[in-house]
Amino acid sequence: MSRWITWLLAAVTAALLLAAPGAVPRLWFDEGWNLSVARILAETGVYAERELGQFVAADVLSVGPPVIVPLALGFRAFGVGLWQARAPGILFTALAFALLYGLACRLYNRRVASAALFVALFMTGAHIHLHPILLGRQALGETPALVYLLIGYAALAGGWRARPALIAVSVLGWSLGLASKPQTLPFFLASLLIPLIVAAARRDRRWVGMLFATLVATLAGYIVVSALPSLLLPEALRPESRLLATFQGVAGRRTNTNWEMAFVTSLTVHLDALKAAQTILLPLAGGCGYACWRALAAIRSPRAAARQPLADVEMARLALLALTGAWLVWWAALSVGWLRYLSSSLFVGSIFTAALLHDVTGGFSLAQIGKPFAGLWAGRPRGRAGLTILVMLALLAAVGWAVDTTARTLYTAYIREPDTSLLHLTAYLNAELPPDTTIETFESELFFLLEQPYHFPPADVQFQLNRRAFLKEDVAVTYDPLQADPDILVLGPLGKLWKLYDGVIAAQAFQLVRRAGPYEVYARVRDGSSRR
Repeated sequence: MSRWITWLLAAVTAALLLAAPGAVPRLWFDEGWNLSVARILAETGVYAERELGQFVAADVLSVGPPVIVPLALGFRAFGVGLWQARAPGILFTALAFALLYGLACRLYNRRVASAALFVALFMTGAHIHLHPILLGRQALGETPALVYLLIGYAALAGGWRARPALIAVSVLGWSLGLASKPQTLPFFLASLLIPLIVAAARRDRRWVGMLFATLVATLAGYIVVSALPSLLLPEALRPESRLLATFQGVAGRRTNTNWEMAFVTSLTVHLDALKAAQTILLPLAGGCGYACWRALAAIRSPRAAARQPLADVEMARLALLALTGAWLVWWAALSVGWLRYLSSSLFVGSIFTAALLHDVTGGFSLAQIGKPFAGLWAGRPRGRAGLTILVMLALLAAVGWAVDTTARTLYTAYIREPDTSLLHLTAYLNAELPPDTTIETFESELFFLLEQPYHFPPADVQFQLNRRAFLKEDVAVTYDPLQADPDILVLGPLGKLWKLYDGVIAAQAFQLVRRAGPYEVYARVRDGSSRR
């Protein structure tokens, strides 16, 4: 039966992955930077952004070459378009689900693996940036980074002791994962340091040596991969080092980077984030708590007291639990609370939530589930039947709540809000405006489809806007929207949120000439007339 359920879940995954890739969800700001650089790399071989027809350093990117290169290869092979932009993400997401299933099989059993697929598909959708398919098919860095990391953990679970060559696979996967999204570095460190401490407590020198050497090699690989664009580009086009920015942020010498979004002390921000994600946090927290309890019990067992070496599977389970737990604690207590930042922890944590559901239900046995209820019905409750019933009812309520929320998110994304307005907008801008019309916009998702020259604010302006919009700080934004003498202004979802162009619109420097979905096109008013 479990095999048929697995195939059914795989079919649902494939259907969701392949349906309307260009319209669900709507292409947006963070994807735009990645796709713009990927198109330029595919067409010119230059790893840079373009502004007013000239190459500029891609400083706004928050991802590394392991994310951009697959996008560029897709554009080079299949051309530039919306479905081509989403194709690499679809492939990475399919790999992520395959790795999730394989790891759950290795760490537990097939039933837990099938349950992990169910949890990931139907219990993680409080928002489109949390559901692994809706997030994964976007041209972002979260899913590629997670896939690379999971390859490393799968190699660890496959048996470093018996097959040392798998250590090289882990180093490669983890190096690419860290270079994809440098924000994963603290959680990766926790995932290796905690098993290393456990191995040291058991005086298992072999595990200590392997973990320490692997950690050093991975960090070296991460630095090399991250530095490749800077090594291959002229000095004027070298993007800012994300690794250097991180260390500068720690030292307190940097005030205008996204570092401030990673360590937020506002209680209101954290409470709002917890409220938004409460439906899916309960199963995740329950699964992680249960896995921690079992890990502590194993550490205190007679086998541990005898200092017997941990098996590869045990080390992999401990590493993934540390990764998930550290990520979850950071998101809840320190981050700006964007739901997307929780997605990777939620996806990996599906394994532990599935293990909890498996054990509480006796391996998903209806007979086992019905025992306490049957005793209560017969008036002969045994032992802790009342507590067992309460636990099962609580789990059932949490599962039902999460499934209902996920179903609503999927329905909204696929049925109510598919959107191709970006294609209509860029077709208008490319075909119906005079050649070399200068476009001012901060809606970066337009860039990879535009044939007209465009101008956008520098990276520092984005950091100022984020602090003002999301941290509620009174930050002065220093930017003149007219500095590039634009003919057209395009305002979209984030431009409206940030209110960056409200001043020039209020001053009637631009006149509204067209709407396309959430976008508004304004023409520059010159001597009483506008250019359309």
